[in-house]
Amino acid sequence: MQIGVSSVAELDNWEIFFSIPEKFPKLENMVTFSRSAFWMCESPAEACRKTIAILRKAHPELDPAKALHTALFGDFVALFLHALARLSLQIFMSYLQPSNRDDLAEALLLLLYGGRDAYELANQLIKLVPREKQNGGEEKELTPPEWDKFVQLTRHILDAPRQALFAPLLAREVAWTYLNQGKDSIKFASLMAVEQPQSGKFCLLAAEYLGKATKVPPEFSEMYSKQFLEIQSQKSD
Repeated sequence: MQIGVSSVAELDNWEIFFSIPEKFPKLENMVTFSRSAFWMCESPAEACRKTIAILRKAHPELDPAKALHTALFGDFVALFLHALARLSLQIFMSYLQPSNRDDLAEALLLLLYGGRDAYELANQLIKLVPREKQNGGEEKELTPPEWDKFVQLTRHILDAPRQALFAPLLAREVAWTYLNQGKDSIKFASLMAVEQPQSGKFCLLAAEYLGKATKVPPEFSEMYSKQFLEIQSQKSD
C-alpha cells in the first residue's frame, strides 16, 4: 500500500478549515470550539459534554450536501473521540474493566459530572425544570443524550483503550479529506488503521453515536460509515 499524504499535514487544509465561517457564519461557534475552546476545557468530561452540546445546538445549520459541513461534522467526531478516549482511560486505570453495564454507567456519570455530590446536585436542579418523561411517567435522570449508546461505545473502547487514543487522529484524517472536495485520498488514513486496527471501529461507532445524539441529518454518519468501511477493506490490499 502506498503511504499517501496526510490531509491534516496539508497547511492549505488548515486555512480552508479556519475559513469555514466566512462562507457559513452560523458555524463559527463550531470552528472556534474546535480551534481553541475544546483544548481549554479543564477535563475530558467537560470537553465531552461540550462537544455533544455544541454539535447538537448547530445541527439545524448542517447540510450533508456541503463538503465543508461534512468535514466539520467529522472534526467533531475526532474531538468527541479525543475526550471519550481520555475519559475511558481514566476508568480503565481505576477499574480495569467494570464488571457489568451498571457499574460502568455509574462510573461514567460520576466522571462526566464531576463526582457523586456534583451529579446529585445537578440532577436535583435539572428536575426543577420541566423535561421529557419516561414511559412510566417518571422524570429521566441526568445523562448525555442516547445514554445507552454512549455506554455501549465506552464498553467497546475499554476493550482496547490505548488504541482508542489513536482514533481521534484517524477520524480527523478522514474528515479533512472533505475540505478540498475529496482531492485527498484516504490512503494515509488506511495506513493508520493498519497500525491500530480497532481505531477504525471506534471512529465508525462514534460517528453513529454523534449522529443519533445530536440529531444531525443521518447522511453524515452514513457517509462516514462508508468511509471507515472502505478503510477497513483497504487494509488487506
